[in-house]
Amino acid sequence: MKQSKGDPQFIRSLNRRLVIDALRCKGRMSRADLGRFIGVESSTITSIVQDLTREGLVEEVGIGMSTGGRRPILLDLNFSYGHTWGAKVEAKRVLAGLITLDGHLEAFAEVEYPRGSSSKTMLIALEKAVASLPSVPRLLGIGIGISGFVHSSKNHLMYSPILGWKDEDLGTPLHEMFDCPVSVSNDVNALALGEKWHGVGKNFRNFICVTVGEGIGAGIYLEGHLYEGATGGAGELGHTCIQINGPQCRCGEYGCLEALASDAFLAREAQRYQLPEDPNELIKAAESGNEKAIDIFQQMGKHLGVGMKNLVNLLNPEAIIIGGERLNALKWFQGAVEEELQRHSFSDEGEKIELIASDLSEAGWLIGAGTLPLRARFLPSLATSAPMQVIR
Repeated sequence: MKQSKGDPQFIRSLNRRLVIDALRCKGRMSRADLGRFIGVESSTITSIVQDLTREGLVEEVGIGMSTGGRRPILLDLNFSYGHTWGAKVEAKRVLAGLITLDGHLEAFAEVEYPRGSSSKTMLIALEKAVASLPSVPRLLGIGIGISGFVHSSKNHLMYSPILGWKDEDLGTPLHEMFDCPVSVSNDVNALALGEKWHGVGKNFRNFICVTVGEGIGAGIYLEGHLYEGATGGAGELGHTCIQINGPQCRCGEYGCLEALASDAFLAREAQRYQLPEDPNELIKAAESGNEKAIDIFQQMGKHLGVGMKNLVNLLNPEAIIIGGERLNALKWFQGAVEEELQRHSFSDEGEKIELIASDLSEAGWLIGAGTLPLRARFLPSLATSAPMQVIR
C-alpha cells in the first residue's frame, strides 16, 4: 500500500531527515535557523531536535551570535554517534574499512582471492575482512561498491565484465551474513557519492566522477542528485564506443573506451614497445624520461578526452573529478585529456570544465561505499522516508 503524503508519521520522518541533512550540509545551526532553512514551524523543529538529541545523533555545540535577542544555542551532528562498514570488491581482492559519519577511514583490511573467483568466495573473504576491523558500539550499516551494472535498489549485480559475474543477488546473502542494513552499488557511483558528501564534489551541483584504472567508469551528479538510471546502469562510460574498428573490449564489443584507456591498454602498448606491462612500473619508466612510456600515457589521455567530451556535450557538467587507480599517473595524461576536451567539446564548454583530481585518494572507494547506508538512512526522499532503525 502506498503511504499517503499526509500521513503524520511520514511527514515527521521526512522532517527528521531534513533536519539531519541540513546539519550535514550546512554545519552548526540554531533551532531558528533550521526552521527557516527547512521551512517548518519552530514547534516542529523543537520536537524533532529533542528526539534527535535524546538519541545522541544531534548535540548542542556552543552559543551563536545574537541578532538582537538571546544568543542562540547551536546544534550539530554528533559524528561519534555511529560507524559504517565500506567495502570495495575487486577482481583479486576485497577491501573493507571502518568509516565515521564525517567520512574518515578509521581502519582498513583486505583479503585476496584468485582472479575468476565466484561471488561465494568473495563473500567469505568479505566476512573475514570485516571480522578483522575494530568492533564499534553502534553500526549503521554496510555499503558495498562493485564494478559493473548494479541495480542498487535491489542490491543486485546484473553484470560485471571485470568480475565475470552475471545476475547475482548480493543483498540476500549479505543480510544473512551481517544482520544489518545493506546497500550495494556500482563502485564508481559509490565513489561519486563519497566525493559529494566528503570530497571536492561538495562544491558542485553538476559533476561527473570518472575513474581510470582496471576499468573506466563514471558517477554522474545532476542538480545535486546521483543519477543511476532506470535500473542502475547509468555511467558505463568505459563501454561507450569511441573507435568503431578498435580493439575488442572484455565486454565483447569493439572500440570501447575501456579498451583504449584502461590498464589493459597500457599493458598492450607497453608490450608492443617492450616496456613493463605493470602500470606502476610503466609510470616509473615515464618518470625516468622514457619517451615511449610517456607517449603511451598521452595516447591514453587523448582517448579519455574523447570519451569525456561526449559526456560534456551530453550533460554539460561544471566539473569532472578524476579518481581510480591511475590517479597516480595523472600528470602524464592530464594535459592530453584537457587538450582533447578543449578541441572537441561543443562551443566553449570544454574550456569551462574544471578537471580536478579526487582528494579522497584510494580511501575514497571505501568512504563512498560507507556513505551508501547513510544515504539510505538519512537523505530526505519522498519515496524512502521511514523511521530510523538503530543497529547496535
